[in-house]
Amino acid sequence: MATVDQVPVTAVCQNSCNERFTKFASSAGEVSGFVKAVVSRVIPNEFFGSEDNKEMLIRMVDRFVKLRRYESFSLHDAMQGLKARPIPSPHWIPPQDL
Repeated sequence: MATVDQVPVTAVCQNSCNERFTKFASSAGEVSGFVKAVVSRVIPNEFFGSEDNKEMLIRMVDRFVKLRRYESFSLHDAMQGLKARPIPSPHWIPPQDL
């Protein structure tokens, strides 16, 4: 096996590769901020029905991003706290002609 100053090349590459990739790591807060900004810019406010629903969804995005490895997050968890009443008649879903 080739060596660099009596250290195996594979060990040198493995250590330096890990150090290089850690430079590109993002914290959960940075990822959460990015996703919240995208949701705020891409999804129209009318979709949420009210400002309370939008804030609730933004909080759920933050909670989802910050989950640890074996924690779960279901659709039921995401829907908790959303209010269906303030959503006006669905202008974004056309009625079926019968």
